[in-house]
This record gives sequence, C-alpha cells and structure tokens, in this order.
Amino acid sequence: MRFLKVDRKTVDLVGNEKLKASASVKHLALPCNKAATAQVIPDIIRCYSHGGRTIIFTETKDSASELSGNTGVAVMLYEPRYKHSVSRLERESGVKFEHISAPQPTDVAQSAGSEAADAIASVSDSVIPIFRQQAEQLLSSSSLSAADLLAKALAKAVGYTDIKKRSLLSSLEDYSTLHLQTGRPMWSPGLTSATWSW
Repeated sequence: MRFLKVDRKTVDLVGNEKLKASASVKHLALPCNKAATAQVIPDIIRCYSHGGRTIIFTETKDSASELSGNTGVAVMLYEPRYKHSVSRLERESGVKFEHISAPQPTDVAQSAGSEAADAIASVSDSVIPIFRQQAEQLLSSSSLSAADLLAKALAKAVGYTDIKKRSLLSSLEDYSTLHLQTGRPMWSPGLTSATWSW
C-alpha cells in the first residue's frame, strides 16, 4: 500500500468469499533459498508451463481482475525461514498450497526432451539429405544404439551435456538432501558422525 497514490481507489473482487483466489488454479509452494532462485525459476517455467504463457510476480500482484476465471498453476517461492508466513497466507486467502520441492534436473531434462522431440517431428524432410552422411558416420563409429545416440542428440539440442542433482530442501544445485534416522533421540546435530563413500 505504501507505493500506491494517495487518491487510489480500491476494488474488492472477492467480498466475503472464503476462497480469495481462483479455484481453477493449482497452487504450489516451493521452499527456495534466495541464492537458488535464478536456477529454479527457469526450471519451474519449463516443467509447469507446458509451452504456455508464464507470468511471474515478485512481491506484487498486478492485473488481478484479468487473471481471476484463467486456469493454470501458481507457484510461490519462499525462503524456508519464512515457512510460517505460508500458513498465514493460506488462512487469509483460503488457498491450500501443495508443498513441493524444486524440479530435479532430470524432470527438467525430460520436459525439455519432450519439447525437442515435438520440434524434431515438425522439421521438414528436406534437411535429411544434408545431414544423412554425418548421421550415418556417427552411427557406424559409435558403440551406442541408434536410440541412445538420438537421446544424446536431443539432450544436446536442448542444452544438456550432463545432469546435476538438486537439494530438495534448499533447491541448490550440487547439494543433496539427507534423511538421517537413529534408534534413539538426537539432542544435537553435533552428535552425528557419518562416513561417506561414492
């Protein structure tokens, strides 16, 4: 409200309705450290937009009347330390968020692969004679099957040369989430010791 003009007009679009958001939108909440936001947003768009349009709000809400009878998915990123605010938002808005973790790189790659396969199917057959020789040479010089080589080509076409892991809790790449269990209560994380081997 502090950014609005003094002579602003307020329009209440929901009145006393318990649900103050569109019922046709799936609401998801995802814990995401600020450091991981730039990595996570493109992955969320790729996994949830399904080729459609994407709107991202960051601490603001605009054009509520225009967005209110559209269907889709609303994803809220929040700092894990503010999880209590999500519960308050659910109570105040009447929306129940489905809590999820960030898409894993394998999920993003599969979504990108599907898009690439669709794009390849739409390529004109006129390109085949130009690329056939390189394709046949690649097939004859590789120990991989044709399907494996095509899979690698699809990966490269959408920008993948490797698949990384991502933490389920912080959404940071190259981090792993571990769930430790003991047969007795642990009073301090300092009491934990582990041996790692990969």
